[in-house]
Amino acid sequence: GVFGLTRHPWYLGSLLLIWSILPGYSAVDLLVSTILSVYLVIGTFLEERKLLAEYGDAYRRYQHQVPMMLPWIR
Repeated sequence: GVFGLTRHPWYLGSLLLIWSILPGYSAVDLLVSTILSVYLVIGTFLEERKLLAEYGDAYRRYQHQVPMMLPWIR
């Protein structure tokens, strides 16, 4: 399924949605999108720490098998 392609499909989908209409962005839209993107990326790293603490070696193996965000970047 999708969790075999990316460990955080919700975050990836949110980032894609935020940046999907970039050509129509005003300066304020660009600023808000950048802030939201940074928030989502930080949230992803914090969630990774939580999942490692909860699932330990099983999650570490999953990390080595499946990319964090982009399916083609490990």
